[in-house]
Amino acid sequence: MAGFLYDEVGRTVIGALKYRNQRQSLAWMAALIAQLLGATGATPDVVTWIPTSARRRRRRGFDQSELLARRVARRLDLPVKQLLRPASTSDSPSQTGLDAVGRYRRAAFRPRPGATGRSVLVVDDVLTTGASMEAAASAMLSGGARAVHGAVAAYTPAPAERTPGGVDA
Repeated sequence: MAGFLYDEVGRTVIGALKYRNQRQSLAWMAALIAQLLGATGATPDVVTWIPTSARRRRRRGFDQSELLARRVARRLDLPVKQLLRPASTSDSPSQTGLDAVGRYRRAAFRPRPGATGRSVLVVDDVLTTGASMEAAASAMLSGGARAVHGAVAAYTPAPAERTPGGVDA
């Protein structure tokens, strides 16, 4: 489930959080995700996030997906726990600019303890191809999760959702 399009406005909102540490949008993004989750009838037991690389976290001083997941968990009155870690120990390059094949090849996570028998909500800032979310869900299931739900603040529109001239609908 996704809150809004990662279009011109969506990029501005996410970019302000991700690159300028402007956190004003976190509360309404969390409220939107909580509302969407409620509409699905899903009842997760715990909230986690798709982690950014250690290098990007050090450079920015935070992980935007963790911040969003913590707000969502607070809104849903659920525990939040870091249940995923990158499968690679090295800092992987950003997926920005990669095509779908490249993103699927690079996306890999390992589960951390705490998912066994639980329904997990995995939160991320942006869904582009779905590669990271699929890899996260796979890791959670291999770690014993009973069910996995995915939620993102924004998603990249499919070509059919774009208007002629490259402007997103």
